[in-house]
Amino acid sequence: MTTWLAPYDLGISQDVRLLAIPTGEYNIYRIEVTIFRLSGDVASWKRINRGFLNVLRKRFLVWRTVPPELKADYAVQGRRQLAGEAVTA
Repeated sequence: MTTWLAPYDLGISQDVRLLAIPTGEYNIYRIEVTIFRLSGDVASWKRINRGFLNVLRKRFLVWRTVPPELKADYAVQGRRQLAGEAVTA
C-alpha cells in the first residue's frame, strides 16, 4: 500500500508491504514490514515513521483481542472485496 504520513505538509509518502509468514506453530504468524520512502526528506521520514510503526504495533495488539467469530466475518468481507463484490456493513 502507499501511505502518506501526517503532518502532510512535510510531503512524506512511502510504500508499505506487510507479510504474514506462518511460523509453523498453530495459528502463529510472524509479521514482516518493509517500508520504502517515496517522498519527503530522510530525517523527517525516519522521525515520523516511529509514530507510524507504533500505531501499527498497537493495531496488531488490539487485533489479538478481537473474537474469532468477528475475525472470520472480516476474512469473508476481505475475500469479497478482493473478488470485486460489493460489501455491505
